[in-house]
Amino acid sequence: RNQYTIYAGIIGCPISHSLSPKLHRYWLKKYHINGAYFPIEVRPENLETFLKNVARFKIKGLNITVPHKEKAIRYVDSVSESAMKIGAINTLFVDNDGKLSATNTDITGFLNNLDYTIPGWQKIAIKCIVLGAGGAATAVVAALEERGVKEIIVINRNKNKAVKLSNFFSSNVVGTDWSNINDALSGIDMLINTTTLGMVNQPELQINLDLLKPSSIVYDLVYAPNETKLLAQARKRNLQSVSGLGMLLHQAVDGFEGWFGLRPEVDKNLENFILYDK
Repeated sequence: RNQYTIYAGIIGCPISHSLSPKLHRYWLKKYHINGAYFPIEVRPENLETFLKNVARFKIKGLNITVPHKEKAIRYVDSVSESAMKIGAINTLFVDNDGKLSATNTDITGFLNNLDYTIPGWQKIAIKCIVLGAGGAATAVVAALEERGVKEIIVINRNKNKAVKLSNFFSSNVVGTDWSNINDALSGIDMLINTTTLGMVNQPELQINLDLLKPSSIVYDLVYAPNETKLLAQARKRNLQSVSGLGMLLHQAVDGFEGWFGLRPEVDKNLENFILYDK
């Protein structure tokens, strides 16, 4: 029989690239918790069956990643307000009666990473650009609105998607397409990339940061590679930059606490372990 007392894991398709198992196992070891965290590949056509049976597997909870974040909402018993707003879940808890409750920790992960990396960023970030219009972009816009950012421009290749996303929010949020990007960049305080452009095996993000002012912040949600071309370009210009790895680490805290009963810490040692420890 297996010796673990608490099981959790992450579902996605594909799942082999996920850093979550490495991250949660680090915390389990650090805090001497008798738990296990597994990557589980679940194909889209099996998602419903898997979630309906998850309580039987003695699993306390799951992280949910692409392509299941939007669809999985349909198969849980309760969903937090923030996850409803985003229309996607990434963290799931199984209670003792087998009921599934879900939330989305991307908002807190995004903000805690920003607070940790650039304390007082709100004083700078009056006007922001968000690249992309998917679930991550929705979380980012919700986070920025929560902190009172005055003006948010959502830029996406498909303008309709950008406009549709902006309609969920206040009139401070506007959607437009990629052709307007250079005009938009000149007055911007913070640029946030939520697309997969610049990720390993994806096309590069073609954008010229020379138009940004010296006080601007550049935040890339892509964390593989850890320094994307976008962040390298920001560093060359001495702009303040924030990497996506921090968001991944910070968004994991609430799930770990809910499953394993202890609130883990995000620090430099963890960051170095995830980046450099093979």
